[in-house]
Amino acid sequence: MAWTATATVSLCCRLVRLPVVPYARRPPPLSTRCSAAQSPDAVDREYADLNLRPLYPNRGHHLRIRQHVNPLSSSFSEPTEPPEWKEVFDDPLLPLMVDIGCGSGRFLIWLAKNSGERRNYLGLEIRQKCPDPHFKKRHHKRRVLQPQLVDSITKNLCLSGRVLLQSDVLEVAADMRERFDGCSDVFEHVDCIDKDLRCNNEGWLLDNPMGIRTEREIHAELEGATIYRRMYQKTRNFHH
Repeated sequence: MAWTATATVSLCCRLVRLPVVPYARRPPPLSTRCSAAQSPDAVDREYADLNLRPLYPNRGHHLRIRQHVNPLSSSFSEPTEPPEWKEVFDDPLLPLMVDIGCGSGRFLIWLAKNSGERRNYLGLEIRQKCPDPHFKKRHHKRRVLQPQLVDSITKNLCLSGRVLLQSDVLEVAADMRERFDGCSDVFEHVDCIDKDLRCNNEGWLLDNPMGIRTEREIHAELEGATIYRRMYQKTRNFHH
């Protein structure tokens, strides 16, 4: 993990609660089925200026993609060897934005194309589709944001670097929020720093600060879900 050059970390966790009743016994409501059918078109419209359709020639076919991946499996137990960053980026010393759980990567590609700032972009993903929220307590250790990741971000994110937490599952968003609220000696929520970023009475950001929605965000909002967001800024260095 190359955090030392990091200026912004975007932790966009696109999580969906799966139905527990078999489809054959109880079909989903018509509104949900219509939203599911509209979702691919809505995503394509949102990212139309990227002109990526030639890269997805079979997008019209609905494929069943395995959503559950165990991040604790042996295949993920060995750290991968980091690449030579000077071969990946033209200038490895530029600020780095990391999207942890980047899905297909279109959100990150859009940001790279449309951002007016010079920076590098890195997407990290181990799942073919999107993370499982892991509602069972014994599976919470499989969630994306674990103490080790929080510790790594806290130690290596540069001063004024920002962390965006986002989920359409309140339980998961609250869990991530609790972890970063516990680092108040290092991070402050951005509404304390930037008065243009407003929160509701529960402390969740009212608007998406990124300029474009993630693919999961589009799907979730079509289904009527609420997106829960918190953004933190590093205001002090970490001290042991």
